[in-house]
Amino acid sequence: MIVTALVKTGIGKEICDDSVFNGENIISQDAVIVFEKIESSWFAVADGVGGNAGGHEASTYLLDYIQCNYEKTDDEAALELLLKDANISLIDNAQKIAGKEQMATTFTGVFFCNEGLKIAHSGNTRLYALQGNYLKQLTSDHTTYQWLIRQGNYEAAEMCNKSEIISCFGGGDNDLLKMLSVETILMESIPNTLIMTSDGIHDYVDIDTFEEILCEPIPIKERVVKLWKKAQELGSSDDCSVLIMER
Repeated sequence: MIVTALVKTGIGKEICDDSVFNGENIISQDAVIVFEKIESSWFAVADGVGGNAGGHEASTYLLDYIQCNYEKTDDEAALELLLKDANISLIDNAQKIAGKEQMATTFTGVFFCNEGLKIAHSGNTRLYALQGNYLKQLTSDHTTYQWLIRQGNYEAAEMCNKSEIISCFGGGDNDLLKMLSVETILMESIPNTLIMTSDGIHDYVDIDTFEEILCEPIPIKERVVKLWKKAQELGSSDDCSVLIMER
């Protein structure tokens, strides 16, 4: 598997709240890295909540906890329990850091197992599959906007803060992990290319432009950089992460 990771600090920020696990390392500062022949069983993007102090610490802590404790499994319940334990540990650790007791992060991860692939998700980071020249979003955003859309309240949805999340890890309260989805894709259905992004990318780059850049006949490293620069060109000042896994 070839794995390409980009992490970029937002405009005017000193610390990046995004963190990526690329199968080898946790990346939480400016980098564009391509690894070939990665055999890791899991990959993830975590986006520390910028409205809470400690977003950087939250995203890196969560990924580090998983890295230290995850054992490959086909059991969805076991993976869900691990992630809930990670949430409790994150909250407990935050209480020891003055001024950062409410630190929080979103999370999207893929975990390869014997029967296929497990997707774990909470918040508004995203997982896509690239099928031919088209992207298919495999996760649903846990945001006020999407909740209102599902309720059929389109007028309120258009007026709300579209990036406001309704589920996350941490935040000083275990009940904030309201929506933790864990689902399995069987081996024969796993797409050849999977892509994870933080909202600094997908909130700004429309799907057509996203597809166009990903399918350009240039090296993958140049494509992810072009995607990040396009997000900035379209108004993103947020931290940006892209993780691409190609089988």
